[in-house]
Amino acid sequence: MYGEKYGQQNTPLKGGILVLLKKLLYLIWSNKKSGLTALSEEEYKKQLVDIDPEKAKLAFEKSWEIRNFEIEMYWKRATYFWAFIASTFVGYLALISSDNYSKPDAYNHVEVYFLLCIGLILSLAWHLTNLGSKSWQRHWEVHYLVLSFKLGYWLISN
Repeated sequence: MYGEKYGQQNTPLKGGILVLLKKLLYLIWSNKKSGLTALSEEEYKKQLVDIDPEKAKLAFEKSWEIRNFEIEMYWKRATYFWAFIASTFVGYLALISSDNYSKPDAYNHVEVYFLLCIGLILSLAWHLTNLGSKSWQRHWEVHYLVLSFKLGYWLISN
């Protein structure tokens, strides 16, 4: 094997990384039940729609504000992810275009693979963040739509 050729041994760190990766994947895709209680349509209407008109109007305005806040936060997060991913891409291009990349290396240019892994992790994190952002935006849009029908006015449609 390549590692044995250069005197590297199979270390406990390698096994620890695999365990950590398995735990991370379990946290992302586990089928654990949520601690939240699901509301039936009647319970939802009773608690959030069929309330005092003044409270309904305040909830309507608040749901619109929070929806806009979610959109604003999406663009802020997107900007950060774009900057980090672009910097890893620039680093990757700088490494592969350098003179040292064409020369043999005892570690087979591990720094390039490291940057590739960072880019992959950032891209995956960005994708998962986008999924979460969209679900919260949709959550507040549904509240907005339900309350808008009760109050008799709306700005967006389904």
